[in-house]
Amino acid sequence: MNKIYSLFFLLFIFFTSCKQSEESKIQKTCTTYIEGRIAFENGDTLKIKPVVGDTLYRQMLLNRQYSRLLESDLAIGPELLTITPKTVEIKGNKATCIMNSPMPFQLNLVRSNDQWKIVGENEIFPNAYSIAAIEKKISDYKVFLKGKPARDPVFQITNRFFYDVNNYCKNNNLNALKNNCDDATADFVKHLYEYAKKRSGADVINEEINNPHAASGDISFKGDLAYYMFYQENASVLLKKTGDTYKVIGFNGIKSASISNQMMEDQYVELLRAVRLVKSEQYRNKNIK
Repeated sequence: MNKIYSLFFLLFIFFTSCKQSEESKIQKTCTTYIEGRIAFENGDTLKIKPVVGDTLYRQMLLNRQYSRLLESDLAIGPELLTITPKTVEIKGNKATCIMNSPMPFQLNLVRSNDQWKIVGENEIFPNAYSIAAIEKKISDYKVFLKGKPARDPVFQITNRFFYDVNNYCKNNNLNALKNNCDDATADFVKHLYEYAKKRSGADVINEEINNPHAASGDISFKGDLAYYMFYQENASVLLKKTGDTYKVIGFNGIKSASISNQMMEDQYVELLRAVRLVKSEQYRNKNIK
C-alpha cells in the first residue's frame, strides 16, 4: 500500500513539476515578447522574432511598413514597460497567459517542437485574410501617395474658392472671388446667391452660410480638367488647368457659362452645395429646398 501511495505521490510531483516547467517557459516567452515589442518599434527584430508565430511576425512587419508610409510611429504606451505575466492556462498544445496590465490583456500561444510561440493578442489572431487586408492598405496608400502631388494643388484651389465664395456673400467683392475661378463662374455665384436669397429667404440662406459645414471629397483628372467630387453626394466642382495652376470653371460636370436660369432652378440645392453655401443634406436647414 505504501508503495502504491509513493508511486502516486511521485507521479503527482512529476506532473506538477512538468506543469510548473511549462508555465515557466510560457512566462519567459511572454516576457521576451513584451521586451521584443519595445525593441521592434526601435528597429530591432532579433528579440521578438524567435518567440512569435510566422503569421503574427508577418503582420507586425506589415503594420510597421504601413505606419512608416503614414509617417507615424506605432505608439508604445508607458504601460507596456510595466506589463508582466500573471497567470497561465495550458490546454494541450495551446496556452493563454493573462498579463498584469492596466487594461485587460492576454497573450495566446501554441507549442511547436517543444517551443512556445505567441500567435495573437487578446481575441486577435492574424491570418491570411488579415495579412491580405494590410497588404491591400499598403498598396492602395502607395497609389494615393503617387497621385498626391497632382491632387494637392486642386484641393488647395478648391478650398480657396469655397472660402472666396463665403466671403463674397458677406462683402460682395466680386473681384476677390475671381482669384480662383473664371469670370463666368464668378457671375454664376453672384446670380445663384441673389436667387437663393429670393427663394429661401436672405435670413435663412445667410444663417446657413455663417455656419458652414466642412466638405470632403476626392479628385479625378481627364486631360486638362480636374473634378472635385464630394464624398457620397451628388455635387462636384469642375476645374481647368491654366498654365501651372487650376481655376474653377463649373459645377456638377457643367461649365458655369452653360448653366441656365432654368438649370439653376431645377438643380438649386445641388448647386448651392457644389459651391458649399449649404451643408450636406442631413445637416442643412430643411427650408432650403
